[in-house]
Amino acid sequence: MRSLGARIPRSQAVQGALLAALAMFLFSVQDAFIKAMAEHYSVVAILFLRSAGTLPLAAALVWREGGRQGFRSRHLRLQLVRGVLLFMMFLGYYLALTRLPLATAVALVFSAPIMTTLLSSAMLKERIGIHRWAAVLVGFLGVLVMVRPGGGAFAWPALLCLMASFCYALSMVMTRQLGTVESLGRLVFYPNLVYFLGAAALLPANWTPVPLEHAGLIVAFGLWTIVAHLAITQAYRIAPPPVLAPFDYTTLVWALLWGWIFWNEWPGWITLAGALVVVSAGLYVVYREARLGREQTQPQIR
Repeated sequence: MRSLGARIPRSQAVQGALLAALAMFLFSVQDAFIKAMAEHYSVVAILFLRSAGTLPLAAALVWREGGRQGFRSRHLRLQLVRGVLLFMMFLGYYLALTRLPLATAVALVFSAPIMTTLLSSAMLKERIGIHRWAAVLVGFLGVLVMVRPGGGAFAWPALLCLMASFCYALSMVMTRQLGTVESLGRLVFYPNLVYFLGAAALLPANWTPVPLEHAGLIVAFGLWTIVAHLAITQAYRIAPPPVLAPFDYTTLVWALLWGWIFWNEWPGWITLAGALVVVSAGLYVVYREARLGREQTQPQIR
């Protein structure tokens, strides 16, 4: 069975993997920032303020791509559904983050790569090679080592994390589906529009006063967020989900680091071993894609 990677340029797959790894680092910083802010302000208020900073930047990108006509989408319904999925993911994840250690929440959410691989196979009919299956499954085993199911973490915050994981996985498959027919700007703009409108609708019942300096910091953080969104969206436009799925796991390593630095959540050796497995799975995909790319560029001897 030919793997999906054989149908796209290998250099493109490697580029997508590197963009995914960059996006995961940027999102991990966002996670730590929002967790710190959520200790004082409601998640809905934070999302509203962050979207107020992100939406104009996303709109400017669309305008740069095509002016007023750039906002017109022939797949508006799918764009909005994708936006709702990401909105639900955000709310579920960050509500859980107020009740769970950073690394535990991230580990639970990143059952998503398995779901992404399964959904891409079922919905997009993409063939998945044995090497990518192995990388994703090994990475998931690393997650299990880190979380150690049965340790008492599986309460309602954990269920919210799993819900967020499913929404994220489905939205990434839709990103792959829309990536061939929609511009990068529209793929970033419409989810942020849904974030802003959804948070605004929930804001009256969930508002907590935010000092001006903190509100400005959250709004300004939209620039950081938009870069992360651009990186992950472009990654899923140019490379298939099974190639990118293992790189989602790298967020776990950053979460361990930020948890230790900011909340004194020092992981044990078992958790560190799981993190090593996670990183190894992602690096293996990069190595294999690069190696196959070199093999394809070498002249064939007949």
